[in-house]
Amino acid sequence: MVRSSGLLDLEFAADRLGKTHLMQRSQRFPLHFTTPLFLDERQPGMAFVYVQNPSGAVFDGDKLELRIAARDGGKLHVTSTSATKLHRMLEGSALQRNAEIAR
Repeated sequence: MVRSSGLLDLEFAADRLGKTHLMQRSQRFPLHFTTPLFLDERQPGMAFVYVQNPSGAVFDGDKLELRIAARDGGKLHVTSTSATKLHRMLEGSALQRNAEIAR
């Protein structure tokens, strides 16, 4: 049984000045992300994105998929806001797939 089928599919690209922008996104609860932030003075064009799961944890039956692409010289730092909590799974399992796609 699938309890939650979360998706976060993001595509970023750099503009002609080297600043990375979000070009396309597709998301499905419970996966979300922050607005791209620019936090590194040494790499002002690199976007920082925080992946969030507001459900509080990964539960039995969850299927979560992250697909993140950076193209055209885009620079990206992807992280989460905290450690991921996993709940007991007495009758099944959960799955999280992470894919970095170079386009």
